[in-house]
Amino acid sequence: MAKRFDIIIVGAGLSGAFSALWLSKNQKVLLVEALHRPSGASQVAAGIVNPFTGLRGRLMWRGLEALEGIDALVTEAGAERLYNRCGVLRPSASAEQSKSFRNVARTYPGYAAWIGADEARHQFAGVITDRGALLLHGGGIIDTPQLIEAVLSSAARRGAIIKTGAEVVSWGSANNSAFVVMRDKMRYEASRVLLCLGSGYIKFSALRVLNLHRTKGQIVRVRRPVDFKLPMPVSGRGYVVPDSHALLVGTTYERGFATEEATEEATRTILRNAAAMVPDLKNQPVLATTAGVRVGVPGTRLPIVGPITERIWVFTGLGSKGILFSALVSRMLPTLLEDPAQIPHAIQVTKANSK
Repeated sequence: MAKRFDIIIVGAGLSGAFSALWLSKNQKVLLVEALHRPSGASQVAAGIVNPFTGLRGRLMWRGLEALEGIDALVTEAGAERLYNRCGVLRPSASAEQSKSFRNVARTYPGYAAWIGADEARHQFAGVITDRGALLLHGGGIIDTPQLIEAVLSSAARRGAIIKTGAEVVSWGSANNSAFVVMRDKMRYEASRVLLCLGSGYIKFSALRVLNLHRTKGQIVRVRRPVDFKLPMPVSGRGYVVPDSHALLVGTTYERGFATEEATEEATRTILRNAAAMVPDLKNQPVLATTAGVRVGVPGTRLPIVGPITERIWVFTGLGSKGILFSALVSRMLPTLLEDPAQIPHAIQVTKANSK
């Protein structure tokens, strides 16, 4: 194997895998992942594609461009089958939220519609929609773990080298090139290194100065109620995502957590919140629980991308909108790497005392 590349990507989660796809079109890429399969927060994501987030349903930063990025990504990877463009249902929980949702529907008629209470109860049996609901046409559900596998396979077909079970212990630059050193003492060189480490950044003192924080999220898989026919995810106090014979229910936002493992307390919280939208969840058996740690940027809640030294870059901080942000920013990367001045100010790398 050649030991010199155009770019080395460290981490095979959403940001690393998606970056490998776009960069491998014109560059010699090495992607290294410490585990034998990509894991972490990317593997516990519900896969909801929804750019209208928060209590008011506001459009996220460059949200419509992010939707286009998802479409471009699945087409580029030949993974259209993994993206169910079924839309997203957002039941209203208050008069104030109903007002905000109506405004979203008026502002973005091609992407959203307001459904009144009577019609919502008739159309969406099994979901509490007494105040009406926002029906989002743009978006739906993606099988995130399978999408990552499909994206990595597509990058590999272009010539990218994908090494799993390969742990990076250090990196640096010298003699007009960058390098990574592996646990097994192997050293690989490239023009640049792109660190897409997610929560793993905390292991490296050079990255702990970045303006990042870690938030634990948990999801619960329960048996699908017989009468639950809704083909789309429900998003409100938590979310409920249909998945073949099960429902994926989430999530928690835990700071200062004592363990990264799933807990019974978090499971109870998740199911209690979700049952406020889908009452039949109260009686369904739990099939599995999974937890992971997201990395976000406090204050902006936007990702960060850019150089921390001339040849060492980072792309991280995806937070809870990981699939949309990773699709959006990874598509920009070939241009940004050539001209860092084009990095949008909102997502430039900043430093602080991270936790």
